[in-house]
Amino acid sequence: MEIKPLIAVVLPVYNGGSLLAKSIQSVLKQDFKNFEFLICDDCSTDDSLAYLKKTCEDIENVKVVTNDENQGLFGTLNRLIHLSTAPLIHLWSQDDVMKSHCLSGTLAFHTKHPEIGMSYAARDLIDGQGKLISEAPEDGTPEIIDKHLYAKISSYWGCMAGNIANVTITKVAFQTIGNFNVEMKVSGDFEYWTRIAQQYQIGFNNDPNIFLRVHQGQLSQQFNSVACRIAEDIEIMQTLLNMASADDYLKVKRSWTWKTQTSFFNEFIYLMRNRQWKLAKQSYSSINKITSPTSLAIRWGIVKTMRVLGSEMWFYKTIIKTLN
Repeated sequence: MEIKPLIAVVLPVYNGGSLLAKSIQSVLKQDFKNFEFLICDDCSTDDSLAYLKKTCEDIENVKVVTNDENQGLFGTLNRLIHLSTAPLIHLWSQDDVMKSHCLSGTLAFHTKHPEIGMSYAARDLIDGQGKLISEAPEDGTPEIIDKHLYAKISSYWGCMAGNIANVTITKVAFQTIGNFNVEMKVSGDFEYWTRIAQQYQIGFNNDPNIFLRVHQGQLSQQFNSVACRIAEDIEIMQTLLNMASADDYLKVKRSWTWKTQTSFFNEFIYLMRNRQWKLAKQSYSSINKITSPTSLAIRWGIVKTMRVLGSEMWFYKTIIKTLN
């Protein structure tokens, strides 16, 4: 009798390079074995596909597929999730490393909270060579997050999970919410969590069960991604404002005005300093649709001054009247 997997790991691969092997091996070395591992090569131009065929194709619970044309991260995730048969889907990244208890801990968390549509876990940070940068900080976020709290937290901190590699979604939620939006190139994960939060509670697992790798080759570090993220996050923020409770609306609005928008202006300055003129112009155009760039520049200057004075967090809390 065939035993149905309790959790799936889905891994989109595109030019995984030298980090891919460590990422895959960390999944295969889990202390929990009843899982399926679905991998899709998205038309890599390096030797990623050759490595996958050599290493994974003869392993019973691993399936390797390929895209005929490059689908991007979110299109490839959609394909893999549709292929999965498990009730839980852990999204995975070619850069990162699972701790050995990642899947067993995630399964236990979802068993404890069957009502949630997704969960995200704390994570430790490592660099490109695998050296520990920092352990997960103390986090007072509750285990269960409703849509109003999701809107409040996300308006202040941005994408709540921050990544895909520490996220698990339920197959039921995916079937209800639908596919990732492939029109979004950078913030498709943020947009998807926001859609889930409108219909399901979200769980926060405060156990750091992965090592998240930070390095310059990541999509989020590229100049194109900076400009794209500004435009996409503006769209998501409008949804967060609509999700906020009546009591929290003003706080969410102030977070949007003083923290998120000033971070956009900071990224615009970053593009200017790196002489990315076309991308800077594109970012300026996106910002101009939501606020006066002159007014935003003044707000940005105030925030920078508070940072120099060591009073940035105090200033945010005073302006926003605290998020807690």
